[in-house]
Amino acid sequence: MMKSFIAVFLSMTLISVAAAQGVSSNVRGSVTDQSGVPLADATVVITHLPSGTQRRATTSDTGNFFQPGLRVGGPYTINVSANGHRGTLIDEIHLTPGTQSPLKVALKAVSEEIEEIVVIARAAPLRDLNNGVGSVFLAEDISNTPTTTRDVIRTLLRDPLAQSDGSTGNLSVAGINPRFNGLAIDGSLQQDDFGLSRSTYATARSPINLDAVESASLVASDYDVTASGFTGGLVNLTTKSGTNDWNGSAFYYWQNDSFFGNTYDGDQTFAPGPIDEKEYGVTLGGPIIKVRLL
Repeated sequence: MMKSFIAVFLSMTLISVAAAQGVSSNVRGSVTDQSGVPLADATVVITHLPSGTQRRATTSDTGNFFQPGLRVGGPYTINVSANGHRGTLIDEIHLTPGTQSPLKVALKAVSEEIEEIVVIARAAPLRDLNNGVGSVFLAEDISNTPTTTRDVIRTLLRDPLAQSDGSTGNLSVAGINPRFNGLAIDGSLQQDDFGLSRSTYATARSPINLDAVESASLVASDYDVTASGFTGGLVNLTTKSGTNDWNGSAFYYWQNDSFFGNTYDGDQTFAPGPIDEKEYGVTLGGPIIKVRLL
């Protein structure tokens, strides 16, 4: 009996760890001095500004550090410090699901003179592609994408491998039929087990509100062993987390048959029939315990 309980407990633990890999992020990198010598025992403080939560990492003898289990999005600040060296602050960092590109930080010794150069620039709105096999879009990208149906698929179409016929949920990745795609929300697959759907969704409409999405990623091939259940593309949606500031939003969507034209191909007539569709909703978020869960 005890062996069975332990086996079940370990299975549940492994499942929770695998699921977390699809909805969390991590930061890794190395810290050296100006000559490239690794700095051991350097402190790396990672702060999530919206919630004020902090995670700390310490470099190893080789100067490397790794901090898993970070929430997706941001912005983050990373403060790196070491004995006998001047610290440095890296700000405006937004994390995407999974592994990030490694950071390389070089600290100057206290005795060295410092010449400060300040460069101010504005980041391009389009995110970098994920090694040519997919893209990651944050909440800012989603809110800035025009869509008349409030469908997150409209944002994913910015990936060069994605195409759609315009209907809700229709998404073809690298030419594969949409019904072979996978959809994961916070690491949980929402699949059409019977294969009857003509879209990426198992439902007739999007199963999640657009305002609740923190990030949306699309991959045509995922090298992570935890990714499965699809042969086309994988749409991975991560929902928003709490912040230390109260915020909210409201939306109202309406269309009827007057929004449709009545001719096509020049002289062909079209009668859409009576249509009256309304959709509205609100979101509200704020702190339950403010700057205390560190």
